[in-house]
Amino acid sequence: MGNKKQYKIFFSEEQRLSDSPKKWIFPVIFLLSVGTLGYGLIQQIVLGKPWGDNPMPNLGLILTFAFVVVLMTVIWILLHRTKLVVYIDKEGIHYRFPIFIRHEKFIPKEQIVSYDVRKYRPLSEYGGWGYRTRFIYINRGVAYNIMGNIGLQLYLTDGKKLLIGTQRPEAMKRAMKKLINESEQSDD
Repeated sequence: MGNKKQYKIFFSEEQRLSDSPKKWIFPVIFLLSVGTLGYGLIQQIVLGKPWGDNPMPNLGLILTFAFVVVLMTVIWILLHRTKLVVYIDKEGIHYRFPIFIRHEKFIPKEQIVSYDVRKYRPLSEYGGWGYRTRFIYINRGVAYNIMGNIGLQLYLTDGKKLLIGTQRPEAMKRAMKKLINESEQSDD
C-alpha cells in the first residue's frame, strides 16, 4: 500500500460467512458425506461385511474416505475464512472478498454514474450468495454478498453494474451521500 493517502472513512463493514445463518449448511454436508463413508469403512473393514452391491476394495475405500475428509476440511476452512470487506472514503469505494479477490479493488467516485441501496433477491437475481457474475444468462452485473438481501447497487461509467451486499444499509446510504456530495462540491 506504500504511499497511499489515508482519508477519513465514511463507512466500513466486514461481513463474515461464519456470522451468516447459512454457516450450518456446510457442516451438515460435511458430516453427512464423511459420516456415510465412515459408516461404510466400519461396515467393510472392521465388521468384514461388504458395503454396497458392488463394494470397493478396502484400500480404495480408505483412500476415498481420506480424500473426502481432506477435501471437505479444506473447503470448510476456506469458507470459514471468507469475508467481504468494504469501506467508503472521499475517493470512492474500496472492497475485498478474500479467496475470490485477493487484492483490494477500488471504484473511484468519478466512475459512479448512479447508485441505489436496495433490496434484492439473491437467488433469482444472482443465483445465491458469494461472488456472483451471471445467472442463467441474465446479465445483472457482478454481486458480492455474504448474507441478507440488501446491497449497494452501482451503475458505472463503463456500463457495468456492481452490487455489494450490506447489513448496514442506512450507514451505507449516508456514506454514499457524503461521497457524492463531496464530488459535487469539488466540481464547483
